[in-house]
Amino acid sequence: MVAILNPQNVLACLSQATFRSNLRSDMQAAVKGAEEGSPIMKVGFYTGNSNAYQEITSWTVTASKVGHVGEVSFCSDLPDTARFRVTIGAATIMDDVRLTQDVTLPLPKGATIAAGTKIAVFAKSDGVTTIKVNASITGKEV
Repeated sequence: MVAILNPQNVLACLSQATFRSNLRSDMQAAVKGAEEGSPIMKVGFYTGNSNAYQEITSWTVTASKVGHVGEVSFCSDLPDTARFRVTIGAATIMDDVRLTQDVTLPLPKGATIAAGTKIAVFAKSDGVTTIKVNASITGKEV
């Protein structure tokens, strides 16, 4: 089940300021003659108690495009209970991560993701406790 949690707080939780900063940097680069690309922001929400990973949000790079991931962010109302996984394609870059606070993972500038590759954020609970989690992925396609 997907639910919007505290909609008035979602953008603050998911690092709105950094997303805006990345967009400004991209627009400034475009003015200087670099390829602008299309900005991407994927946001997802989950409420549940499943002890199997649930996909919170994902982005699959469009065919014939190259993806530039700016950052991946995620948070939970019960950070001691929620566990997170982040994947890019077949590779798991984080697994079974427990938070002590909201997390924003900036990816290195210049890192690219091939067309058709999926980046995803997953979360799970302990199977008993209901958690509320949010996740976002920002970037651009060129």
